Amino acid sequence: MDAAALHNQVAPAALRTLCEPIIANGGTGTDLLIALESVVAGAFVMAVRLGGDNIVFDVMVERLRERLAEERLGGLLPEGRA
Repeated sequence: MDAAALHNQVAPAALRTLCEPIIANGGTGTDLLIALESVVAGAFVMAVRLGGDNIVFDVMVERLRERLAEERLGGLLPEGRA
């Protein structure tokens, strides 16, 4: 199994583990995003060398935009940036 397939396989379980208790306790979308912020910050501390945050963050956000566009728009390309 390649890395992307492995990541996509484990992501749903990780998402359930993170989100279900928050939602069960009345959490909002904002609460979910704050929890995700904690996870991303922890991953950066574990995986990104000091001084490399900006470029890795930029690549991650660009890839996130691409994945959200694909999920929401199918094959259509968005016109511009929000």
